[in-house]
Amino acid sequence: MRLGAAALALAFLLAGCSTPDVPQPTATPTATASPTAAATTSPTPSAEPAAVTCEQLVGPGFDPTLLPPQDYFDKIRSEGSPLVLFLDYGGVLCPQSSGDEIGAFYGYSPISAADQATQEARLSSEGLVGGPWDYGILYQAPDPSNEPYALAWAFVDGTWFVASTSESLRSIVANVQP
Repeated sequence: MRLGAAALALAFLLAGCSTPDVPQPTATPTATASPTAAATTSPTPSAEPAAVTCEQLVGPGFDPTLLPPQDYFDKIRSEGSPLVLFLDYGGVLCPQSSGDEIGAFYGYSPISAADQATQEARLSSEGLVGGPWDYGILYQAPDPSNEPYALAWAFVDGTWFVASTSESLRSIVANVQP
């Protein structure tokens, strides 16, 4: 019994010794400094570009009555068109239709570096030529005058654009850039 009482006393003693250690882990609220570090990451999303509308992107010549119906976007999505990525990435896609055909495309969205690399590889694999441009990087057909239906694409400081011609592309980039 004395051995049992000694073991019990030792358990209380150890419990008493470990009690001061309990407040010391409260010194680990410095681990709550991690959420503060995470809070410093929250301004990054607010640094994203403001929402752009078709009216702002295209400018005064934009006619909202020429936008195709929603089922057009569903159709090109089901066909695997990369154009819907402008919507998926949080931007706008503003095709202008004339009757049953799309006469012009205008698109803008933010794009991550990884997504940009993927899209640049896709554009190159489709035969478009990329190179430096006034605003960033321009991709277009090797001879745009021979390929009137080829779209022009641009990557500018974490954003990307598409338009029916490089002239239209220059205009929409200028409409959105500060």
